[in-house]
Amino acid sequence: MIGVLSGIGVLSGSLIFGLLVAAPVGPVSLLVMNRTLTRGLAAGLATGCGIAAADGLYALAAAAGIRILAEAAARPAAAMLRAAGAAAVAALAWRSLQASRRAGQSAPGRMPQRRISPAAALFSAFALTLSNPQTLIAFLSLSAALGSEASSPLLPAAGVFAGSLLWWSFLCLLLHQVRRRLTGSVLRRLSAVSSLLLLLLAAWTLLASLNRL
Repeated sequence: MIGVLSGIGVLSGSLIFGLLVAAPVGPVSLLVMNRTLTRGLAAGLATGCGIAAADGLYALAAAAGIRILAEAAARPAAAMLRAAGAAAVAALAWRSLQASRRAGQSAPGRMPQRRISPAAALFSAFALTLSNPQTLIAFLSLSAALGSEASSPLLPAAGVFAGSLLWWSFLCLLLHQVRRRLTGSVLRRLSAVSSLLLLLLAAWTLLASLNRL
């Protein structure tokens, strides 16, 4: 009975931690917002699922005690990986910004309808999230807080995945409802703003990563 209660505590604590890690606004959250606004609910949910899967994988590594990855996060190779991820995000943001601009020139009152398969949205978000090994350091604090309470590393990993996915699902559903009530021109402007912010954040991350080399 005590083991069951302990497992529930680990799972619920990890779920809350996953929510807290996912909630702050950053490049991946702007990517979710942009894809939900420009490509629809399915693309946004798939993107969020990819991010949550990467968070869960990092939480699993932290709970399993793979601290060598945390040490590697401070090395030049990790900075190169972050720079590559930032460059990929910048490229996605630039393409989205250009698509919004072209749509405004050809059909000012319409929102550009650009398709992306759920699998492509999921795997691209998964790869982009994994390209930031610094995320592992946050989950190491969760592992330290849990101590020996987690009988298996799968429990905190499942909790983090569920918490992260819960946040992205809430955000996507909220944006989907907003999207249905706005005109095409307003959505196009929102898409352009989110793309520009994403581009600026990616550029800042890229420069910060290059400075660490």
